[in-house]
Amino acid sequence: MKPKANLSSTSTPFKSCWNPMPNSNSENHLKELLELTRKAQASDLHLSPGHPPVLRVDGILLPLVKEKALLPEDTQALAESLMGGSQYARFL
Repeated sequence: MKPKANLSSTSTPFKSCWNPMPNSNSENHLKELLELTRKAQASDLHLSPGHPPVLRVDGILLPLVKEKALLPEDTQALAESLMGGSQYARFL
């Protein structure tokens, strides 16, 4: 059984360690989001246009409040970087 993530407002990992870099490419952005997901011991990372990324920690959905809402182009670029060319083409 994994230890419970500390969800107090002063020590929540995604409030303190997420500093988006301007103009970073989608592959680096995805790596940063996945690293943040790991550090927060989140089971899921939700990416949806019109909303900031959201982590599921111990069954609770927690939006990354310091992150801007994703544009449709953002989520498309993140999906492409995750899947790669041929897999993404099949996805469409």
